[in-house]
Amino acid sequence: MSDTTTRRTRILHVAELADWDQAQLSGNYKPLNFDTDGFTHCCFAEQLTKILETYYADRSDYVILELTSNNDLSELKIETSSDGDEYPHVYGSIPLTHLAPFKR
Repeated sequence: MSDTTTRRTRILHVAELADWDQAQLSGNYKPLNFDTDGFTHCCFAEQLTKILETYYADRSDYVILELTSNNDLSELKIETSSDGDEYPHVYGSIPLTHLAPFKR
């Protein structure tokens, strides 16, 4: 497996704390914007800095999560975004057993 492939297998999601707190109660994670977007936005580990700088530069109310069992998620799709880069999207709720705090 190449270094690029290895990095591309680490899938992350930046979760707002309110969404993460709600997931702790329900046992499944689905962000509030899921109904609007139809999926959960994720990124590969090497894209995290870009995501944080673009969308979370002035915020601290988030937690970075890693999908730990992405092979079990049938709703996981890699799609090309309007910026031409590929991003993972999850088209369903994510069981908490498939998520862990990201360690850099």
